[in-house]
Amino acid sequence: MSKNKLHYDDAGYVYGYGDLPGTQFIEVDNFEEALQAFSSRKSLRIVDGELVIEVSREEKLKDVTRARDELLAESDLLRVRLLDSEDISGTIDTASRQRLAAYRQALRDVTLQDPFAVNWPTLEANDE
Repeated sequence: MSKNKLHYDDAGYVYGYGDLPGTQFIEVDNFEEALQAFSSRKSLRIVDGELVIEVSREEKLKDVTRARDELLAESDLLRVRLLDSEDISGTIDTASRQRLAAYRQALRDVTLQDPFAVNWPTLEANDE
């Protein structure tokens, strides 16, 4: 079986194939699978000397955005309940408002992170 070269950068991401200048490459037996994944814009990485095919960064970001949107929708309900509770009691719960606002902002900021290593925010519970 013929072997083919995949060229990768310092982070291990494959950026090209075939005979290209450079010293960072690996020869792989499953070149057809790699070529198909490369063509479909999947992420190809070299990890510990082995080819790893992952979903593309764009697809992973779409997944993160979908999950973030679901959590934002859930927090919308929390906000409505908080406002209703304040309307009924006649008092404004500033601490709960601030916790919820900080959580919602952190959710909106999730898409600024690496989609493969998301640190999901949590809503701090009221200690009272």
